[in-house]
Amino acid sequence: MFDNVGQSLDTLGLGRYAGNFAEHEVGLELLPELGDADLKEMGISALGHRKTCSNRGREQRFSPQPARARRGAGVGSLVQRRRDTVLFKVLP
Repeated sequence: MFDNVGQSLDTLGLGRYAGNFAEHEVGLELLPELGDADLKEMGISALGHRKTCSNRGREQRFSPQPARARRGAGVGSLVQRRRDTVLFKVLP
């Protein structure tokens, strides 16, 4: 998908805020967790821009993409997240 927040913001036409994210040390992994108040505190004052950033965060949260492995791991060490459903039955 995107390698960094700057690329993600550029695609939305909000690349001017890349410095705000860098200043507050917010990367792609934190983007889905940011709320309206967080974005406002970071200096994104326009409501429409905050909503656009929040929507991008939600898209990232629910998009099926491989998660990057720890730093220093070998080449090709991407892991795929998957959801499993487990059913339990209470025995009498």
